[in-house]
Amino acid sequence: MRCSPLFNLPTPRQSRQGIAVVWLLLTLPVLLILLCLVVEAGNLWLARMELKHAMESAALAAVKEWGDAGGGDTLAARNVGAQFSLGNTVRGEPVDLTSTDLNPQFDDILNYAQGNINGNAQCSDIRGANYIPSTVFVFGAITQFSGVSEGDPDIIFNAGVEPSCGAEGLVMVDVSNQGNVQADNAWGISFRTSSDPQINNNLRITRIDIDVDPFNTDSAIFDFEATTPPSISENEPQPKVQDGDENSQPDNFGWASTPPSTDPQSQPPTDQITFSQTTGTTEVLSVFFSPDPMNVDDGFAPGDRFRFGARVRRQQGNAELSGDDLGNIPARITVYYSLSGNPLPAVSGFLFNNSASSNQCVSNNIVIDDLGYEHVVVHPDGILDLPCPPTSAANNNGQSYGTISQTGGSTPFAVRAQANIRVPSVMQAIAGVPLGPFSVSAEGTAMYQCNVQDPRLIRVDQFLCD
Repeated sequence: MRCSPLFNLPTPRQSRQGIAVVWLLLTLPVLLILLCLVVEAGNLWLARMELKHAMESAALAAVKEWGDAGGGDTLAARNVGAQFSLGNTVRGEPVDLTSTDLNPQFDDILNYAQGNINGNAQCSDIRGANYIPSTVFVFGAITQFSGVSEGDPDIIFNAGVEPSCGAEGLVMVDVSNQGNVQADNAWGISFRTSSDPQINNNLRITRIDIDVDPFNTDSAIFDFEATTPPSISENEPQPKVQDGDENSQPDNFGWASTPPSTDPQSQPPTDQITFSQTTGTTEVLSVFFSPDPMNVDDGFAPGDRFRFGARVRRQQGNAELSGDDLGNIPARITVYYSLSGNPLPAVSGFLFNNSASSNQCVSNNIVIDDLGYEHVVVHPDGILDLPCPPTSAANNNGQSYGTISQTGGSTPFAVRAQANIRVPSVMQAIAGVPLGPFSVSAEGTAMYQCNVQDPRLIRVDQFLCD
């Protein structure tokens, strides 16, 4: 006979189910919280990606507008960038860079022309602790593309440098004397102006080397042992560039001691032009250029010129060399440029004997350069600042000259767009969960490719607000 139990005990399976229900009830709030966090994190990630696309769009549009205009005024470029940002949304809302929530001052756009570099009323990095919300747009230049040594940043954005699409600098060097080139205006160096105002404002020459024995053939040497050291012209007894009707231009022009005028009565710019060697002998004579002591003039700039004298003789023997001889060697000229204070690679060229031109001077020919300065053009070939050949003898007219150009070393236009915006909580909108609003930040940087006149996005290693 079977006996029935007084009460039914739960089976092992029923026990496990009960424990699972208890654990579910205990962990449900935690799971809900984790779900909310995952949803919010995904929402913020999407918001940041959308904001980054908006910033990149704004930066591309702004730098394209600015680069096409050749730089200068940034007002139009800022407005174009802001308009392009409106074509993007963050979580369904247009990105309005002119709204008071995002950018209360819009880079102080109404007062940007108060002398601030690149129109930046303020400059700060959104990734820094001292970020200023009004700096949505920062305009500047790319001053470095690759590090000089290991560990250096590859790409540097500098808001304190005016950009330019290239250093189209051109220097003419001549030596025009039949016989001893020690005469104080036998040599001439002229720095041509450019149609690009950024070049005129920012391109400078810091040094020029003149090598009279570039191929190590013991052909020639500068000699200051028994003669006077290199000397800058004093326009006496008369300027080197002059025509038959008594029109002339000063030998030295554009320096602090030689203001831009046609008055030849000025002091030689000895405070700004120095020579590497004033005694002894040397195969390479270096000429250095600097601002004047009072900081009135910042150095050898487009539109400036000067003439000087420096004796050259044969290394074997003591025969004086003329302008023709230096072109026959030929002497090598190396020019060291800088753009906005940044050194550029040195460029070289040679003096060549001017054997084709006669010495019949042109008269009454005045040319105005890009800066509005007058040049008395006297050379038969119509070359600015080049004197007439001393004589008309074929292959022996006493003159050689050459031009050395700098066509690289650009500091491309660059624009950064950056913003920090508020993003509403998804869970608050769906379930009334008291979360948010949250903040997301993003930036985009674009540079202007001068060769194709199009913008491209870049990643910047170092962002400078000088």
